[in-house]
Amino acid sequence: MPGVRLGEVVNLAVFGPFVPGVTLEKVSLRHGEPKATRSDWAGTFYEYSHNGTRIEVGHERSASGDAVFEQWVVCAYPTPQQSSELLIAPLARLIESERPSEVILSGSGDPMVSLRIDSGRIARIRWYGVKTGDSRTQAP
Repeated sequence: MPGVRLGEVVNLAVFGPFVPGVTLEKVSLRHGEPKATRSDWAGTFYEYSHNGTRIEVGHERSASGDAVFEQWVVCAYPTPQQSSELLIAPLARLIESERPSEVILSGSGDPMVSLRIDSGRIARIRWYGVKTGDSRTQAP
């Protein structure tokens, strides 16, 4: 729906002070060194936590033709208790009835959120689509 911000549909407070578009250097200055690091085909991810929720700050790389795109993303892995409180009611009901494995919420040129659904609950929230330093990155 036009004019609806992500924070009105998804409770982005689960990320705490972590937002997309912020480099590891800046995150480390504020939160210290990551607890762990992992790499996969998409990039390198650095683990932190916020209020008992595992948070990953990720540096992702992708290519399209000759162009290479890089972005800093954040992923939250909510607990089962948090999962039921993260979405507005109409979206939660739709997911419950349709049982998708992934839902992507985006706007025109705005940050995006993808939800990985596993066994009827949100297993991961990925917040992305923000250029490093973009002023439109807004925490709730």
